[in-house]
Amino acid sequence: MILYGNCSAVIQKKLLKKLTDPSSFIIHCVIGEGIQENALTDSGTSINLVPYNLFLKLGLEDLRPTWMALQIADHLVRKPQGVVENVLVKVDKLIIPVDFVILDVDDDVEVPLILWPPFLNTLGALIDVKGRKMTLRVEEEQVVVAINPLDEYLEEIEVKEVGKKSLPLHRYNK
Repeated sequence: MILYGNCSAVIQKKLLKKLTDPSSFIIHCVIGEGIQENALTDSGTSINLVPYNLFLKLGLEDLRPTWMALQIADHLVRKPQGVVENVLVKVDKLIIPVDFVILDVDDDVEVPLILWPPFLNTLGALIDVKGRKMTLRVEEEQVVVAINPLDEYLEEIEVKEVGKKSLPLHRYNK
């Protein structure tokens, strides 16, 4: 019997273990005048999102009205409060202006910021999923930040906050 390379690998159990697609990550950032938050970077979103209460806390101005309607994960259609442009978001030492849609949601959201792929593109993100790190580059500056897969982050929160009422984040996720 002749064994080809792929058959030999199966017999010798040398095939790599398939891993899941995390598609959503949590990164730490600073928004506005030093408010530290966790941000969800999600390849399935199409907007940058901030809850209305955080918008107020940041003391941001120039909220422009918008005609858009958002369909969130539980299929509800919500009308945003408006859009605010050029909010400074700092990831490590890199600072980026971001436009956000402002949505009135419950106050106890565990991850208040949602950042969509153009944010990562602007930062020249190289994501090492297995290594749980992301390299961000702006011109000559480069930083490496830790990323946390969303499912693991949510499990961690549930363990730490047993008994605390929490809003499931998947309401805002794809």
